[in-house]
Amino acid sequence: MKNKIKQSAFGGVLALATVLLPGSASATIINLSTPGLGPVTTPDGVVWSQTAQQPTGTGVIKPFLRIQDSNSAIEEGYNTSVAPLPMDDLGTADQWVHNVLFATVDKSSGFVKLLLDANQTGSNPLLTMSKLVVWRASIPAGNTATTLAQLTALLGTPAYDMDASLGQTPSNPVQVNLAVQNTNGFDANNGSGSGDLYVNIPASKFTGTGAYLVLYSEFGDGGNPNYVNNDGFEEWAVKTGPQSVPDGGSTLILLGSAFSGLSLIAGRRKLARNA
Repeated sequence: MKNKIKQSAFGGVLALATVLLPGSASATIINLSTPGLGPVTTPDGVVWSQTAQQPTGTGVIKPFLRIQDSNSAIEEGYNTSVAPLPMDDLGTADQWVHNVLFATVDKSSGFVKLLLDANQTGSNPLLTMSKLVVWRASIPAGNTATTLAQLTALLGTPAYDMDASLGQTPSNPVQVNLAVQNTNGFDANNGSGSGDLYVNIPASKFTGTGAYLVLYSEFGDGGNPNYVNNDGFEEWAVKTGPQSVPDGGSTLILLGSAFSGLSLIAGRRKLARNA
């Protein structure tokens, strides 16, 4: 197991001018490449935060998407429960890569809260997230889409697109440059044992009645400077919430019946004592 160094917890909010940096002629950068930068609130209301949360790892955060391509500097994928898994999805379908019911997602804070746990080597600890697109979809994603364009044709207009949400285009995209590990002695953790990035998207963007949350992300295909995939898998988790009723409400109905029954028993015992 490699010993890796993680970034420190985030500091205060920085001015957008400090964070939205021009990269090459074809990229705008959300700059979280130095430990301590952020959190950042972009003009679309999305909050980007470095995090040193630990432990994370697959068995702790219960990811819904894992991505890895050991033979390429660029990797991409989207969540589905259908095998064979598409693109660079890693694992077993319906285990650590699976559908997410939107009803189970916590929106109580006004945000849909996503957590990225990334992996890079200690000697090259930066990573570029070159695309992030999220849908509230009426159907699950399946496994037939082999490009983002095909996935969009299948699911329709996304609730959140990192480029479109900030008024950018495919020829002038947005990217996030993220410090995954750092060798300056901030937090010494294993690569997949600590979180790296929170993406808090306003819940108001998730309009409609679609039953599924589908997330697509791509790493390593940004403008200059671009930091490519060089180590293990990246994985996404979402905060599920107290208002979620994944069984359609039957649990609440059963609990209500139980409480009613207990109240009736207690009332009868009180009458008996007073007789």
